[in-house]
Amino acid sequence: LHRFAGAGRDCFDAALNYPAPGTEPNEISMSKSPPRLIFTVTPHEGGWAVEHDGAYSDMSGSRDEVMASASRRAREVSAAGGLTQVVIKGEPRFFTGAR
Repeated sequence: LHRFAGAGRDCFDAALNYPAPGTEPNEISMSKSPPRLIFTVTPHEGGWAVEHDGAYSDMSGSRDEVMASASRRAREVSAAGGLTQVVIKGEPRFFTGAR
């Protein structure tokens, strides 16, 4: 623990999440994991599509079909060791278990 006096009391940087002297903050707090690929199910041209990196694919009138396509694409990337996330535009980014 590194100790310093502040505001009339002693504080411990470990308790406050301060980095050790001579250590860059991102060495402690930032993850070194690869970026996550995000597949977004979004309304597109009167139907639904998967959007990834600005490109649209797997267009359909059925949101459920497009969700299945996005999930399939995410599984392929995950099988190769990548991190992925499927997002439905306009819905919260967590699973509630019900629609």
